[in-house]
Amino acid sequence: MVALGSGRATECPSHPRFHLQGGSALNTAVQLSALLRTRRQSMQANPTRRCQLHSRVGSDLYGDLVAGKIKEAGVELSAARKGGQGVCICLSGERDRSFVSYKGTVGEFNQDDLNLRRLFAKGTSHVHFSAYYDCAALQPAVPRLVLALALGRSPKP
Repeated sequence: MVALGSGRATECPSHPRFHLQGGSALNTAVQLSALLRTRRQSMQANPTRRCQLHSRVGSDLYGDLVAGKIKEAGVELSAARKGGQGVCICLSGERDRSFVSYKGTVGEFNQDDLNLRRLFAKGTSHVHFSAYYDCAALQPAVPRLVLALALGRSPKP
């Protein structure tokens, strides 16, 4: 942590600095994947149910950290690796905290980034839309995608 005051920056070694990969979509995918790993499925060579994350993941260092977390959790990644990974920095003190966010390429995430064949594959039982308001370019397609999912067929472009 770096303390700012009196016009100069001072290193604060007593305060830990660490990286946690997360966010609504990633956290949901990780937990759903954990729920899908039942005792019965863990003994199968090819489990019948898998969790997929359709997103954009940055092609930078932070994107590498997120991709590693996704792989570690057993989630299948269907994502374009481009641009900068969104990050949120939490500055936490004894009495308050502040957040500084960079959305990265999530605002550009759109229907063309989705692998519709995988999203609408037979056996898909749940689709969760995360960070709806952050994904401005995907918003126009969401009603059409939800209707197509409800009807069990792939949407028209």
